[in-house]
Formats: sequence, C-alpha cells, structure tokens
Amino acid sequence: MGKISKMPKRQEKILKRPVREMTADDTAAVSSLFTMACDEMVHVVPPELRESYCRRYTKAALTQMLHDPHAIMLVSEEGAVITGFLIGSSMNGVGTIHWLRTHPHYRDQGFGYSLHFAAMEEFARRRCYKVLVYLFADAQEIIQFYKHQGFTAGDVILEDIFGFALRPMVKTLRPPTPEESVRRIVLIGSAGQGIKVMSHALAAILASLGKHVALSVIYPTTVRAGVVRADLTFSEEPVATPFIDEADLLLQLAPAKKSELVKARKIIRDREVAKLLSDEYRAEEEEIDEVSFKKIALEEFGSPLFINMVAMGRLLHHLGIDIEKVDFAKTLPAKFLDQNIRAIRYGYSAKDE
Repeated sequence: MGKISKMPKRQEKILKRPVREMTADDTAAVSSLFTMACDEMVHVVPPELRESYCRRYTKAALTQMLHDPHAIMLVSEEGAVITGFLIGSSMNGVGTIHWLRTHPHYRDQGFGYSLHFAAMEEFARRRCYKVLVYLFADAQEIIQFYKHQGFTAGDVILEDIFGFALRPMVKTLRPPTPEESVRRIVLIGSAGQGIKVMSHALAAILASLGKHVALSVIYPTTVRAGVVRADLTFSEEPVATPFIDEADLLLQLAPAKKSELVKARKIIRDREVAKLLSDEYRAEEEEIDEVSFKKIALEEFGSPLFINMVAMGRLLHHLGIDIEKVDFAKTLPAKFLDQNIRAIRYGYSAKDE
C-alpha cells in the first residue's frame, strides 16, 4: 500500500532524490517510520491488523528480510536522515510494491516518487512481466499518480475480504511467457492431513486477490488411508479444471508413489518425509525447500493437526503473497481459527534448518 504525496512543482527534482538499498543500519529508522505509518492508518485499518503489521516490520524482522533474495527494500535519504522506504518483492515474474511511505516532514519533496521509480527500475532489471500495487480504495490522488505511470486500476476488493477496501493496480512491463501466465500447484498428503481444507483456503485467498482459480481434489479409495492430492491452477484469465502433469510448485506432506507425483520446478517438502523417500518415490525436482512441518506442528502448536496450516504459510511465502493483507477469518474454518492463523504465520517466516 502506497503513500505518495502531491506532485512536486519542480518535476526535475524527482529523480535527484537519493535512493539506495536498505541495510541493517537502516532497519531501526525504517521500523520507526513503519510504526508512524500504522498510526496514520488508524481510521482505515482495523486495530488487530495494524498491530500485526507492526509486529512483522520490527527492526529484527526487517534485518532478516534483507536476506530474502526475492525482497526489494529501498530507502530514501536527506543527508543522514532516512526520509522514506519502499518494501516490495519479485517472484515468478511478478513484482509487488507492498509498502511505500515517507516521513511526514519530507512529503511533497519527491522522495516517494524517487522510491517508486527506483523500484520500477529494479523490477525491470529482474525481468518482471508485471508490477502490482494495492492501494486504499479512496486514495484518489495516489490512484491518479499510478494511472499516469501506466498502471491500470482493477475492481475494488471489498472490505469483507481484507478488513478494508483496496484497489489493485497493475502495470505490464512485457508479455508473459506461457509458463508465467498460468501457475500450477499440486498439494499431496495423506488422509487426515487437511489437504482439502488447505487447498480450498488457498483457492479462496487467490480468488480474493482477483485471480481466476480452478481446483480439483482427488481422494484415496479408502477414507482413512492413502494419498490425497489437490491440483490447483490460477491465472489472470479464466482457467480450465486442472489435471496437472508438470507443476510450478509441489507441496508434499507424505510419501507417495512416483506415479502419484508430478515433475515440479520447486518442491516444498516435510523434512521427515524426505528421509523416508527412495529414488522410486522422489519426484523429478529442480529446487527443494525442506521444512519440519510435523515437528513444528507438534512442538509449537501441540498437535499434528496444524501441519497443513504451517505448510500453507510456507506455500504462501513461496507464492509471494503478503499474508498481512489477508483476512483469514474469511477463508479458514471458524474452528481453531486463532491457532490456524498463528500456524500460518509461523510457517510463512520459518527459517531453513
């Protein structure tokens, strides 16, 4: 969500404002600016969401985020003073501006513009095919700015999805490749691991972000045993009911026969499952992220039932979805809602072991 001030009278100042990559030395100042930004949103964003934002962008959290290869973290400065910041990400050819804020004392001076333009240059350098930004639906001045920069406004995402109304805006930088235009995800687990709940929740989240989603869930012949598989595709355009033979992402929570798996560009796998797999049961893989989902569910949440929510957090991380902008109360079952949300957050930020 952006905060860009009025157009400076002297347009030539815009690109002269110093902008650089954020460093660990900047994180305290940026965290303080973020807290100020949350205070400014008091009449727009519900209190619990503002609190979650502040928890996510502490000095320690920002320092850790600096090591994320997908993150784009910039600051503007005037002498030794950090005047503004931009936090974004690029993943799977899509760039996203998550936050752009300037200090109240340095607005209307071109710092916000300089941060925006520097980020756009970085998105282009990373070969993103489009850039997304979500703005408060009534922020007409900022919406007009993005329109002037070639962004197209989407339909307003209503308040009952995120807790406040947002207007998505998108700018296409180049035509997407066929692989980029449609994303394919396969979820595999044993009966009782909540693959159905996770797949439907993920589909609801993607649909709330304006994606076209198709989902198919395949159940074992016996209710209490066997492998459950969910095939999910999503795109900016309508998609057909999927049966996926090659995935962008494979999430594997249980062993499965090779015939039940698919070739995947990236695999997210439970670490304990990986120890049990022989070559016969391994999918063809290019990139692997192994996390001890079951161990986390037991040690942090006291039950293996939360394995699917911890795993979904990790999946949302790999999809580049900012979970702080998702109202999970609208997409998850009411039972154990608070614990499920905590499990998702834990999985989203889980460190590699």
